[in-house]
Parts: sequence; structure tokens; C-alpha cells
Amino acid sequence: MPIYKKLQSNCIEALSVLGISKKNVYLGEFPDNEMDSCSRLNIIYWIENIVGNVQPSIILTHHRYCTNTDHQFCHEAVIVASRPNVNNHITVLCGEVPSSTGYLRPVNWEPNCYIELSNADIEKKTQAMMDSGT
Repeated sequence: MPIYKKLQSNCIEALSVLGISKKNVYLGEFPDNEMDSCSRLNIIYWIENIVGNVQPSIILTHHRYCTNTDHQFCHEAVIVASRPNVNNHITVLCGEVPSSTGYLRPVNWEPNCYIELSNADIEKKTQAMMDSGT
């Protein structure tokens, strides 16, 4: 089984533990840690298609100064795919990945939006990760 298929399976399994249906999960077939080998335009088109179908009011993505190249490509594609127009404006929030956000210099990670999690939230996330093998 290709690694991306295993990662997708783990993701869907973990999200199901959190109550998120597979029909609400969009996973591409991009190479893990090699998105710089993909056409940026193809990534943008893939996200634009999802945005057109889902019509979200908010998108959560990676921070632009994450040290992970895949995260950088994802961020840039989301920004282009969700650009404002006369018919919509989508709020884009960037999240922290502790292992790779905020390490590029001279830019520092400066979060300005915090969401409080309960112990139950953390326990459910931990359970989802354990159940899915992630």
C-alpha cells in the first residue's frame, strides 16, 4: 500500500473517532514531503474545487513560515484558492505545528487567536490518534 494511502486511512479513522464523517474529508494524492515536486497550480485548483463545493466561511491551514515545505505549499495554495471576490470572503486562520512552526528566522510565530481546549477535548484527540495508529 502506498504511504499516502496508509496516511489517508489513518486520518479518516482518527477523524471518525472525533465524529467527522468520511464524506466531509478531502484528501489529495500528493506525495508526502515532496509537494515541491507538484505543480503549485494543480494544488491551487484542487483546493479551489473543494472551496467551490463546500463554500466554507473559514479555513484553517498551516502558517506560511512553517519549516515543512509541504505546509508552505499548502498555505500558499489556500491563500490563492480563497482569495476574496465580490461574492465571498473566507476567513483564513493559520495553526501552529509545534515541530515546524516558528523556526524560520527572522520571522517568529506570533499567534493572536487562541481556542481553549477542555481535558475531554484532549482525551478525545489522544484516543483518536491511538485508535488510528497515528
